[in-house]
Amino acid sequence: MGFWAFTLVTNLIVPVLILLFGINYCKNGAPKNIEGHSGFRSRRATKSWDAWVFTHKLAGKIWRIMGLVMIPVTVVLMLFTIKLSIEAVNIYGALVFLLQGIAFAVSVIYVENQIKKNFNDYGVRNLDSIEKEIEADNKKAEKELKKKQKSKKK
Repeated sequence: MGFWAFTLVTNLIVPVLILLFGINYCKNGAPKNIEGHSGFRSRRATKSWDAWVFTHKLAGKIWRIMGLVMIPVTVVLMLFTIKLSIEAVNIYGALVFLLQGIAFAVSVIYVENQIKKNFNDYGVRNLDSIEKEIEADNKKAEKELKKKQKSKKK
């Protein structure tokens, strides 16, 4: 039982970190220094400040959801091994860790593809991307305005 608990805790490290980074990027935005050592550091993401902010906004949303999903999934998957031998728990734990790594890799590939889709090779945003962001900002502002109007009526 002790080894099972240890494996569960170690398997929860990745999704908890993903969740914390996601929350941080959603709440605080991108790290303030593109040249620093933290953040989503890819060639495309560091081409311009706009690409840097876009990348962290998108990665933050994805990673927050991913962490919230991966934590209970990890616990449930590990519950299947609670009565198994140490060797079985070890193998199963490694497989869970591998699945987490694959999920994280898929999220990174998705973010990279979105950067490529929305920015040119010099880090300048495409016109379609600008229009979509303006539409999204307008919808968000409309929702907030309606919310304020409802609260004033009460």
